[in-house]
Amino acid sequence: MINVGRNYLFSDRIDLNLSLFLERKMRGIIYCICVAFLFLQSVYAQDVSVVIIYTHNTNAVFENCDCPDNSYGGLEKRAAVIDSIRRAEKNVLLVDCGDMLDIFENHLLHEYIVRAYRMMKYDFWTAGDQDFVEGISFFTQDMGDNIGQLISSNIRINGKNAGQTNAIRTFGKIRIGLTGTIRKDVNKYLDAKTKPFVTFEDQVNALRPVITALEQKADYIILLSHSGDMRDTEIAAEFPQIDLIIGGHSQTLMPEPLRKNNTLITQVGESGHRLGVIKLDFSGGKISSVKSRVILLKKEMKSDPNMDELIKAYHAERSKK
Repeated sequence: MINVGRNYLFSDRIDLNLSLFLERKMRGIIYCICVAFLFLQSVYAQDVSVVIIYTHNTNAVFENCDCPDNSYGGLEKRAAVIDSIRRAEKNVLLVDCGDMLDIFENHLLHEYIVRAYRMMKYDFWTAGDQDFVEGISFFTQDMGDNIGQLISSNIRINGKNAGQTNAIRTFGKIRIGLTGTIRKDVNKYLDAKTKPFVTFEDQVNALRPVITALEQKADYIILLSHSGDMRDTEIAAEFPQIDLIIGGHSQTLMPEPLRKNNTLITQVGESGHRLGVIKLDFSGGKISSVKSRVILLKKEMKSDPNMDELIKAYHAERSKK
């Protein structure tokens, strides 16, 4: 006699064991997929592009002069280009390396220059000697962190640091470290009412602890420097940890960045005629490529309508004086 019940029971056990086996197998596969996904996510989170837009030595040139032989620059053109880059790129840093203002006092014009910088929403800036032309109060209250975050390793006002000594901006898992510096001897350009309250400390001594700290917490170090191209080369030799020096003061036009060992050094000329763009590509947490370009701001280029309105307001107020 055939025991049908036992055969069915045996068959059920086989089905149950097979189901348990397949379930465990699937759990293992799903676990492996999740681990692989998290690993790849971690790796690709370090594949990031960051675009640095940089300016310096605006020298209070507010608008394109529409001159026959020199119709370049103007904050209405600059603002439009910055906006177009921000629309096209995900990760953008906008920085300035000082001398936004003119060498002579012109309070109304300088108020409008500062308002224009605020409209463009700069992320970071470091100061030049001309930025003190309207005095300490204007520098600390009207400019300061109102333009963007002021960073400087060696400017002291009444014995205290002007702004932060350094900053970190994170994109994905990439940490961009920034600091600023101004050459010590440009204090000779400060006027008598300002000089007693402002000190530019030795650049190397001031930078050393800041760069050491940034090495521990940044994947890429940028120095905003108001020192001149020759001095920037010396700083690069002293601090090979710096990846990029964006300069000012000497108003040197560099179509391509200069390389000093592993450090890139760049400037884009005078009076805000141009702005510079550097694209940093990171792969696996390391810099993989650097692409740079210099954009000449021509009168036929598109203007930012909000900046146009600000320029009109300036001329209207100026005409009343």
